[in-house]
Amino acid sequence: MKRLTIYLLLLILILGPGCTKIKQQPGTQQKQKMQPKAIYLTSDTGGQITKKELTAHPEILVVHSGEELKKALPKYQVAIWVDKNAVKLINKSWFNEIPQKSYPTALLGYGSANYAFILIGGFTLNYDLSLSSRSPNIAGFSVWMLTGSPFDKPANGYFLRGYPPPVTAEIVLSKTNKLLEGLNPEDNRKIR
Repeated sequence: MKRLTIYLLLLILILGPGCTKIKQQPGTQQKQKMQPKAIYLTSDTGGQITKKELTAHPEILVVHSGEELKKALPKYQVAIWVDKNAVKLINKSWFNEIPQKSYPTALLGYGSANYAFILIGGFTLNYDLSLSSRSPNIAGFSVWMLTGSPFDKPANGYFLRGYPPPVTAEIVLSKTNKLLEGLNPEDNRKIR
């Protein structure tokens, strides 16, 4: 009897953990990645948004080249952020193509919206270029989004606004997230 008890205990110890293990659903052990709200093109040396801020905002996907931006964009419908130090990394005509043409775009480091979006070029907007030369070096950030059909030439409706400093991830996200929802970031009025 003693021998039988020992065998049963050994059997329970050997088989027990396998029999009592609860089967977990696939992927429950891994923390799922957050869907980006913005793709931020900046140089390797940093930009308007600090590394500390970017770490605190996993919803911002950081890229360091125009090619990385092009590869990441088709995966998500997001805002496109371009840092002042990375404007030269992008293909300007690419911004006038669909779908990126209809996504909210923020230029960080330029508070003068007219200057910022003339600088990046490619937008089919009717600007008075003389206005841009009056205030090209205003700090801050600017946001643009097509609100009409992306197939209209010239654009029949758009949101364009410059904002003064500070330029923080939280502030820029608050503007571009509203635009992604089809709302005016100033008054929550439906614009799309």
